[in-house]
Amino acid sequence: MDEFSLPPSPNWFSSGTLSSSPLGFVAYSSQNQIVILEVPEIPVSSNESWREESTGLNPPKSFIINDAHEDKTKVCSVSWCPDPTGGPAQQNLASAADDGSVRIWRWSKESCSLVGKHTLHSENRAKVFGLDWSKPDPSLVVSADETGCIVCWDLTSNRTRKLGLGRYCVYSLALHPEDPDIVGFGCKLGLVIIASLAGNGRIIHKMRGHDEDCYGVSWCPVYGTDWRLVSSSRDKTLRIWSHAQGKSTHQLKLPQGFKRGYQQGQSSSFLTCHWLDENRILSSGESGELMLWDLNTPEKKDVFKFEILHREHNKSLFSICVSGNLVYSVGHDRIVAVLQINSKRVLYSLPTLNGFAYCLASNPIDPSILAIGSGDGLIRVWKTGSQKLFDLRHLRLNQSKVMSLAWHPVREGLLALGTDEGRVGWVDALGSRNQISFSNFQHRGGVYSVTWGPGIADDSDLALYTVGDGKLVQHNTKTEKFFDIFSLPDFITGNKPNVSQALWKTIDDKNVLVLGLDDGSVQFYHIPGFKLFMSLKSHKKLIQSLEFSPDFLSGGEEAKYKGWLATASNENDIHLWDLGSILAGALSAEPGEEPLIFVTPTAVLVGHCLRVIELAWSPHKDGKLVSVSYDCSAQVWDVETLLPTFNFQGHSKRLMCCMWHPTNPDLVISGGEDCSLVFWIPEKQTAQKPVLRKKKKGKVQEIELPEVEIEEKKELSFEELLEKHRKSQEKRIDPEHHEPQREPEPTFFNTKTAKRTKRITKKSFFPVSSRTEGANSFKVGEDCLKISKFRNNEDPSQSLSDRLQSLNLDETVPVLPGAEEQAYLGFFYGKDGVSRLLETESKDVEDFPTKCSHSLWMGNLDETLKLAESEGSLTEGLVALSAGLSQVVWRQTAAAYALQLSKEDNYMKSSEFFLSAHMVYDAIDVLRRNNAFQAALAIAITRLPESDPLIQELMVGWAKQASQSGNLQLASKCWVAAGRNDKAADTLGKISTKSSLKAAIVLSEDTSKSEIYARQLYTECLFSLDTDLWFSVSALIPSLAWGSILILVFSHIHLLLKSDKSVSEHLFALIETTCSEKNVTCDKSQIPVLNQFIKTTTTSDKFKVRILPVAGFISQAFISRSDPQLCLKLISQGLAELHSYPGELERVSKFLLPDGTQPQEVGKVLLSTSLDWQCNWPELRNIQCSEALSVLKSKETVWNEQVMMDVADAFMQEDVIFSQKIIAEISEAEEALSTFDPEKESLPLENGDANGTSESGEVIDLTPSLTGTQTVSLGGDGNWKSDGISAEIALPPQGLDNLPPPPKPTTSFYVRFLQGRSDSLKAQEEIQKLKWILSKQSALLVPYPDLTQCCRDLLLIILEKKLGSVSQEEEEEEKKLSFSKKLARFGYYKGTRINQQFFLKHS
Repeated sequence: MDEFSLPPSPNWFSSGTLSSSPLGFVAYSSQNQIVILEVPEIPVSSNESWREESTGLNPPKSFIINDAHEDKTKVCSVSWCPDPTGGPAQQNLASAADDGSVRIWRWSKESCSLVGKHTLHSENRAKVFGLDWSKPDPSLVVSADETGCIVCWDLTSNRTRKLGLGRYCVYSLALHPEDPDIVGFGCKLGLVIIASLAGNGRIIHKMRGHDEDCYGVSWCPVYGTDWRLVSSSRDKTLRIWSHAQGKSTHQLKLPQGFKRGYQQGQSSSFLTCHWLDENRILSSGESGELMLWDLNTPEKKDVFKFEILHREHNKSLFSICVSGNLVYSVGHDRIVAVLQINSKRVLYSLPTLNGFAYCLASNPIDPSILAIGSGDGLIRVWKTGSQKLFDLRHLRLNQSKVMSLAWHPVREGLLALGTDEGRVGWVDALGSRNQISFSNFQHRGGVYSVTWGPGIADDSDLALYTVGDGKLVQHNTKTEKFFDIFSLPDFITGNKPNVSQALWKTIDDKNVLVLGLDDGSVQFYHIPGFKLFMSLKSHKKLIQSLEFSPDFLSGGEEAKYKGWLATASNENDIHLWDLGSILAGALSAEPGEEPLIFVTPTAVLVGHCLRVIELAWSPHKDGKLVSVSYDCSAQVWDVETLLPTFNFQGHSKRLMCCMWHPTNPDLVISGGEDCSLVFWIPEKQTAQKPVLRKKKKGKVQEIELPEVEIEEKKELSFEELLEKHRKSQEKRIDPEHHEPQREPEPTFFNTKTAKRTKRITKKSFFPVSSRTEGANSFKVGEDCLKISKFRNNEDPSQSLSDRLQSLNLDETVPVLPGAEEQAYLGFFYGKDGVSRLLETESKDVEDFPTKCSHSLWMGNLDETLKLAESEGSLTEGLVALSAGLSQVVWRQTAAAYALQLSKEDNYMKSSEFFLSAHMVYDAIDVLRRNNAFQAALAIAITRLPESDPLIQELMVGWAKQASQSGNLQLASKCWVAAGRNDKAADTLGKISTKSSLKAAIVLSEDTSKSEIYARQLYTECLFSLDTDLWFSVSALIPSLAWGSILILVFSHIHLLLKSDKSVSEHLFALIETTCSEKNVTCDKSQIPVLNQFIKTTTTSDKFKVRILPVAGFISQAFISRSDPQLCLKLISQGLAELHSYPGELERVSKFLLPDGTQPQEVGKVLLSTSLDWQCNWPELRNIQCSEALSVLKSKETVWNEQVMMDVADAFMQEDVIFSQKIIAEISEAEEALSTFDPEKESLPLENGDANGTSESGEVIDLTPSLTGTQTVSLGGDGNWKSDGISAEIALPPQGLDNLPPPPKPTTSFYVRFLQGRSDSLKAQEEIQKLKWILSKQSALLVPYPDLTQCCRDLLLIILEKKLGSVSQEEEEEEKKLSFSKKLARFGYYKGTRINQQFFLKHS
């Protein structure tokens, strides 16, 4: 199976969503992208075995033009060039979006480029649903928008013409198949128009027949008696229109039936159509069916025969296109259905994603069943092993985003899920009922992990566990009960951990719960009992993924990396942990033992540029791991080499999920924010590791915009002038008609002028007075008389009529009724008049500041302040004025204003007014509630007593805020100032610098946490050789006394090997002196902890990684000096680590044993006591062998007879070389057995038979290649037993001093035990015999170099230096052999078989 993908979903509600290319591609619009599918080649067959034809189909390849249009826009329609050669410049694809832009592309499978665009529709801010590429004129692209604007784009000249045929909302457009100037389009309210594009354009036919919007139009591809156009409408009808007659000739009504996917009373609101050939039309049905209408078979008038081709879509079908004999359709259910029109069979229905691909889950019982969770509210269950290409079923969640999935380990179809809303559910995904059940518990945020495991809070065999908002919750799917695990009384363990991931693992029938926390740690709990027995502390940020390597591969073989755990966090690196033996040992620990803590992973995978989100081990290939990251790439790692091998960069946005294909070992699946799920082959990727993709900041691709043709003014005819005049008169008569005026383009000059001439509207405080003054302006005489009488102390209440009569005036002045008639004269009637005026004005205005001004003017400041306080309209000016009343009133007003400001989120000024009113606690509280802790503390510390608990509370709040914002340095200081040393230590531990870790050790009140921080600090100090810093805190952690010795040994060895300086004192003396000065004591009980640290600690410096085990063994030896033999064994193991580096081996050997490796010198230097000079401990012999190896490989060695003999004595250890010979024989035997093929070997032998007799009668050697004094055989009881001396093995009669000339070399194990045989029983018997012999040997309790190879190298030096020679006469008479021959014969008889030929040559 080749690479393919589940692409993003098509856009809805546009008949132009799909388009087919004559080159075999189909494009559809998806958000602001264009997705292109490759059309499969389907051979036309005459038989009816359509199932066999479709079974061999591969999934279609898809290509995506990312960001084809601007962000946050939607592509409304696409159109391929109908000419296979493309447009004038090989343009072959057009697209239009809802922002009014139209773009032209030059696309191929290898490349894609934008070659043209225009935005003429953007002037109207209209969506462009109508788009088509002319078949008779491949240089013409026509588009139409919702405002009726039609744009003709000539690609040859790159010119556009804008036609205004009327304000018709165009939903679909189709160009004539033969005439480039004819276009048909469907409009809103059912209008169908046929127009001419020639010149300025004109409407040929404006036809009404549909009752509702027309969503699709399509021309008949061939000419019959007339050119015909079909249209489809929301009124559930299709109409066929005659181009010549300009009217409807036939009406096709959709059949009435059951509406799938709709509730009662609902129906599909969209209908599209496509004219297939001369007499057949494709259309959508009322419930998303694909229908075929046959115009040749009318049953009666306007009733034609139809056929439902498929019901793959539910609800609506939006767009149809045809490529060859395949029909593509897209619908409301977000699938792309492909039907073969000849056989009328659906080839496949391609599922697509309309949201982020969040998660993947493979069914543990049937791995071929794959569940896909996405952000479009759907769970897709895919049976990848089905003969059907895409055998999927959809589970709908009503707009929820599915963020996590997990199959039940026993019940095949039970699937658990978690959503972004915090809901937890489960469903029988394979059953007939797809009803999702939800838990009564809901997390406050997204559910990032779901998993099944044994019950913790109850006796459930298997319960559902979910992780969200830092909680671990157990759900019982039967009783629907739930338990917040860390809130239960039995499981409260101090501070609640914030859980981010959960994983179950079974080890030796024991259940282990693995939790990833937000502080980067990983905790292991033994269930039942919920006992924390181990923690991993290498990450510093939130854990994103935990994945155990499979115990067995899909082929049944045991995995090499069984027990390995991969962890990923919000950091860029992946940490690997070899926990196989560690977990088993930790689970068997005695009750009460402290949990194990590891701070250094086994290995670190470095390569991703941004945080790693998910990991997945390959179930098919050992040691293969895939990871996905926010750097938009998926990475395959080789765990054996710890190197990135293949990097997939086919995604355009951040990735969320990944897994290996459950049944195809060559495929990896990845998905993310680009709404696609890609299946890719690692070996086909050209990139090896990720590359950080930066947003391009530079010049936008320059594209020549098309020139806009302006309509030329021409002389109008009389009829046109008359029509223009009539329309202008109608606009003039219509009072509601307003001719839109185009605003001038903003320029620098008119912008400045506008700013300069802008008028400022003045506020009116006396609107009533102004209004009545203007209304009563004709009464100015009467008003003046009233004012005069008031000024002369006359009764102003006397009516004006009486006064006029007393003045003998002939006419009276009418008086306006109403309460306001005298208000405007208030300014002239003294105090009472002004008061009445202000009261009237206050009642009339709604502006509260104006009312306050009126009250203030009247001197009613107290009432004004109360009113302003009740209205929440106090101002700084009112507060200032309140001081004129009294200090008490001012303080109350200031406090009220402060409270008002706090409600308006102006907390800083609010605190200032609280302080001005001497309300210190209120000022601090408003600042604290708005997280302004610095200002709050400044006030609290300067104004409150030092013992006030509020200061500590503020420090705690500031610490929490700093932690949430990532400022851990500030948070740690705040925690210390608040007296929360434990919290400060936790924060300092996350910073993970040497100084912060030291402080964390000192401040931590929890001894177990102090030890964790100490281990982290120790690791940093160890690899940076900072012994001074370590010894400054080592006394605080007595349990890490072993670390003081290790860091001393490590630093001394590092300094020794990195410098050329000689050391005057041996290593143990230096360590003993320092330990005495620093008062360091350590016993053998700490050796296991030291050994475990060595095994689980690593660094990127390969040299330090190499010498760390050396330092570890030597440190253990120093601690074990009370046990001489154990001490020497550890020294020998340390030196053995350097056997491959003889130069380093020589320097370290001399540093440890400057006086040599004889028993007396070794005992004196290492053990402070003498050893017997005849001591022959294997450990001592191993040390001597290591020294001899360094001498052998050293270029500075001065060779003489004594040196030769000393080196030879160290190498010629019969028991050791014998054991190595057995191991080599077993290895050769097992390799030969693994390639043994009985069918090939059962053929007749060319030179003899299987019993070992050759044609010449010579007996072929069928004996083992071992030389010794003991053989074994299989007894009757089934056990191996010793048979004493073997008669078949030649023994040297003179002993080892003068070995006889060797016989012919032994043949290979294959020749002796497998060649020519019909079975491998004899070979297996021999292998068992060899293993039994090896089990009885004790020489290899300590590691040795390859002594056969050492003897060979020594022999070459002896021959080169001409050492150990004897006289020619003695050698010819064989009275005495040269040492070179002795060594050669020893190597031949005792060494491994592969070197026999070399030793035979020199024997």
